[in-house]
Amino acid sequence: MICGTAAGPIDFRGAVLDTTALGSEFVVELSPKGDHLWSKNLGTASCRGLAVDSQGRAVLVGTLSESTDLGGGPLKFVGSWDMFVAVLDRDGRHVWSRSFGGARSDEANGVFVDADDNVLFTGAFSVDIDFGGGRMAGPYSGGVFAAKLDRDGRHVWSHSLGAGAGDRAYSGGYAVAARDGAVFLTGTFHDRLELGSASISALNDFFGNLGSDAFMLRIDEAGRPKWARGFGGASIDLGVAVAVDRKGDAVFAGWYSGPNVVDGVVRDGGGFVTKCPR
Repeated sequence: MICGTAAGPIDFRGAVLDTTALGSEFVVELSPKGDHLWSKNLGTASCRGLAVDSQGRAVLVGTLSESTDLGGGPLKFVGSWDMFVAVLDRDGRHVWSRSFGGARSDEANGVFVDADDNVLFTGAFSVDIDFGGGRMAGPYSGGVFAAKLDRDGRHVWSHSLGAGAGDRAYSGGYAVAARDGAVFLTGTFHDRLELGSASISALNDFFGNLGSDAFMLRIDEAGRPKWARGFGGASIDLGVAVAVDRKGDAVFAGWYSGPNVVDGVVRDGGGFVTKCPR
């Protein structure tokens, strides 16, 4: 499966999907030979994360800039940006969809489906948000969250995981993975990421807090941090992917710019991959 953006009609080798001239989001499933199975126009919904559950259903997360109908009726929209979670069946038909957001900008960036088809997702929220477990307060500029819904979209748990210091200190999760009750996240933060009684501090001071560092974090399902690491150089650094191996150890990937120390070697910038024990 692939999600992306197209401007105007796009041919998926067997079906032409009509999108607007200004660009629309789409999701498509192709066979192992690359033949078209199904495709769907998501309209103005911006897909930022895609996973597949044990039934072959597509699980999408992303952002909304206006009320959008993904097949189950218009999704509620209240802020400048809201987030959505949607599930489509094996033929691309709508199963369920939900939107979440407050008065400002909120985004869902990464999604993971566990062995029981529960949906875990992460991103950033501003001021306040309610995923179904009660209102969570957040910083004005954006804080990290993790949330879990069951296979039918019902709330299981949600946690506000930390925020930077200062009005411009955006922090957000970009990827999530889980195994045996351990939940791993990665993303970016400015200045300092507050995690309850603990915190990690950014190393950069780029253009007065416009730079960022990457973070790697493990929490339990109660939202309690087990360990956290932050790293970066003098500019912008970002964790974008995480996976968990059979032993429960986490592998993180991302990119960094500017001088940084990787495995004891000073590098000028590029992609990184690192493995952390459970």
